[in-house]
Amino acid sequence: MTEIIYKTENDWTDEVTQRFWDYKVTENHPYFTEEVGLGIIKMLKQKIELKGKILDYGCGNGTLIDYLSKDKQLSEIYGLDFSTDSVKESNRKNEVNENVKKIIHFSELNQHFEDNMFDVVLLIETIEHLRSDLLSNTLNIINKLLKPGGHIVVTTPFNENLIENSIYCPFCNAAHHHMQHVQSFTIERLSSVLTQHNFKPIEVNNTDFLYYQDKMAYYKIHTKWWLKYKLGISKRLAFQKKHLFGIAQKKH
Repeated sequence: MTEIIYKTENDWTDEVTQRFWDYKVTENHPYFTEEVGLGIIKMLKQKIELKGKILDYGCGNGTLIDYLSKDKQLSEIYGLDFSTDSVKESNRKNEVNENVKKIIHFSELNQHFEDNMFDVVLLIETIEHLRSDLLSNTLNIINKLLKPGGHIVVTTPFNENLIENSIYCPFCNAAHHHMQHVQSFTIERLSSVLTQHNFKPIEVNNTDFLYYQDKMAYYKIHTKWWLKYKLGISKRLAFQKKHLFGIAQKKH
């Protein structure tokens, strides 16, 4: 077999990335927010005051926006995505949710959103998909969109081995991450990246969002631990991996 070419972040041009996600939104597989979106929201309510104008930046198929909309105290919810088909699906899913005000494509950002507009910006399972240039640009944009003292909330896989999670294409003899991840983060790296972009980290840590998801989560987590470390059968079970989260404030 000839040497496999592993695609790097520079291979994921804007056009290729949009094609990937326009296709992914049509697949019948659960998004991360479909699995633990309620857990993310419950965790946030314990750590910050979730109120005012909230933007889901990189909203995908609109699941988290739909969950947020069920809380009628959250009266102004917005969404943004880079995939045209994802924006369409997100709007379709939330068309009857009165407190969802606007969901747009990234190209329309300057037409609809103003500087210092939002109290909270959610960047959920998004930064791992961004090339280095886009990562910096995205955090700068979010800093402008947030009100002084407003919160950015980031979630991303923890210390992911990108090569191990690649899939191979026999037609082109190339491999790429199966979910288009191009970045990997540790607690230290995420803290540093937020600080470099004029945010003040409040908490950056690991968690299992399942813990917050429902009343049985405590027992589920400890059952997983027992099966994994005592019985050694974790590779045959779909464990929810620990995830990294970062909560930070825009500096005044």
